Amino acid sequence: MKTLKLYLNKWRCGSYSADHKCRMGKGVTDLLNLEGFQCCIGQFSSQFGIPDSELVGEPNPAMLAKSGKKLPEEYVKLFLADCLSDNSKLTRELISINDDTSITVEDKIKGIERILKENEIELEVIRG
Repeated sequence: MKTLKLYLNKWRCGSYSADHKCRMGKGVTDLLNLEGFQCCIGQFSSQFGIPDSELVGEPNPAMLAKSGKKLPEEYVKLFLADCLSDNSKLTRELISINDDTSITVEDKIKGIERILKENEIELEVIRG
């Protein structure tokens, strides 16, 4: 089973929720934003070897693929739909949880962990 890590000190989630229990990080919720924070998929993208320079300002894997960058095959299989121009079901579910402004950070972690486990991926949460 593959393991992906979620570093809480770099995580951008919760869009622009006013409730600090429902968001983390600063800036826009991109794969990598200008403040150095990443959504969960951005962090996972880095773990597949995609350079930060290619992730900056990209909102999701489909837009990253449309930019013409060469992406690892395993990454494409997980995060992109068969047509390669749309996000996979896994990606859409992760975005929905990551960006939700009404669920707490702890519940986001549980949701991400559940969805990854359904796809035979383990989540390791790095606190600190």
